[in-house]
Amino acid sequence: MKGFPQEGNFEERLRYIQKDLKDRDLRAAIRLTDSLVTEAESAEEEISALILLASLYKESKDYVRAIRKGLLAERKAELSGYYELATQNSIFLAENFREVGLNVEAQRYIEIAHQNQNSIEDTTLFEEERIHIIQEEALQLMNKRDFIAGIKKLEQGKSALSQIKVQTPQTILFNSSFSYLMGQCYLQLLKFEQAINQFDNATRLLGSMESNFRAYMYLGKAEAYLKSEKLDSTLSYLGKAKPYLTKFNRMDFKEPYYLVSGRYYQKINDHKQSNAYFNDYANILKEKTEYSIAVSDELIKDLNNQNLISRKRNLILVWSLLISLAVFSVIYIILKRRLDNNPTRESDQVMDFDMNIEDEPILVPKILMKEINMETDLNISLDTENRLVKDLNQMENEQFYLDKNITLNKLAHKLHSNQKYVSYVIRKYKNQNFNDYILHLRIQFLIRELSENQVMLDYKLSYLAEFSGFSSHSKFTMAFKAVVGIPPSQYIENKRNEIY
Repeated sequence: MKGFPQEGNFEERLRYIQKDLKDRDLRAAIRLTDSLVTEAESAEEEISALILLASLYKESKDYVRAIRKGLLAERKAELSGYYELATQNSIFLAENFREVGLNVEAQRYIEIAHQNQNSIEDTTLFEEERIHIIQEEALQLMNKRDFIAGIKKLEQGKSALSQIKVQTPQTILFNSSFSYLMGQCYLQLLKFEQAINQFDNATRLLGSMESNFRAYMYLGKAEAYLKSEKLDSTLSYLGKAKPYLTKFNRMDFKEPYYLVSGRYYQKINDHKQSNAYFNDYANILKEKTEYSIAVSDELIKDLNNQNLISRKRNLILVWSLLISLAVFSVIYIILKRRLDNNPTRESDQVMDFDMNIEDEPILVPKILMKEINMETDLNISLDTENRLVKDLNQMENEQFYLDKNITLNKLAHKLHSNQKYVSYVIRKYKNQNFNDYILHLRIQFLIRELSENQVMLDYKLSYLAEFSGFSSHSKFTMAFKAVVGIPPSQYIENKRNEIY
């Protein structure tokens, strides 16, 4: 392909396809992007290529492939922890599901986009994605015909845009599109003067920038003038919009163009022209509806299959957890009976738990643990796995577990990874789930401190609970008894008796 960088920077090759090739030869752009997906040397490169490929399929009006590639990118981004890419992709999926009429999925993915966006650390990128989310939320409100709420949401977007100091082509397009969408809302609310003002503002904000978006502004003004009975202005703006019918072949532009044109010629009593446009409108509406139904049916099959797989995995996990709980209960009962029947060895039983992480008792049988690991379906590399184990051990040395508010998500951020990878490493190398892992670390820490600083044996339990990272006395007591086998008060009393 002439002009395509055969070697060198991966981003340059993606940028060439996106900026130079797709408008000239969409099929070639899809073919080259598909090859870049297989050539990607990192998860970030693969996800970036998949997102571009999904957008190219959408450009070619192949919504099924677009959404399938988007869903694949979502799974990989979720596992890899690339939150900016994950946010972009979630918005893309929300937009596509909305356009094919799967509104519940559209709403679900905008919520996922919010979750991913909250994990973006770069302030500028965070704000850019926030604005993109606001735009999609406004479109969803307009899709529900809640135009008053749509205007409020768009005003929120404009306010967010005003906070960005450096204007880029993307922020200019967003600003212009917000005015255009506000114009559409006012148009539907029959406030034609406000609608025209917003369309004019959208054109002014766009300035001299080349964009097919300008066609929608012309068409919006044509409709507003038609409803205001200003027929000369209607014809003028229909004329400005008409070249775009052939310039880009989009059903979402043809449908309103044919309808407004039909209504204009009906107004001037040119029934031949009016009927021709209404026929075109009916045909495009039929084509759009049939296509939307076909796409929705295909995607619903995909979603049902994914839900079936997810339900199977969840069922396996539930049964695994129930079995684990049963095993733990049996172990606890056996240990309790041993303690009850052999009180002279209480201190030895207690000290069995005062050990390194590598020697901790296994609450979930290893054979069961392997079955759980097999179900995770993670594509984690050995290098990543080894790095996480090393970094996790280092963080144990730094006593991260004493943070009362520590969560799996926070730990994943500290390790520059994602929750699934970290959970997998903890289960595999610590033989525990996250919660049990934290409880054991805290209790072991306290036992070491009590052994090395005997003065702490006289401290109140509430202080010891806070000292070892617990948010309450009751949670501390329950955790201590679950790990050690006896309450902390009894353990401390035993320790005092040994000393005195």
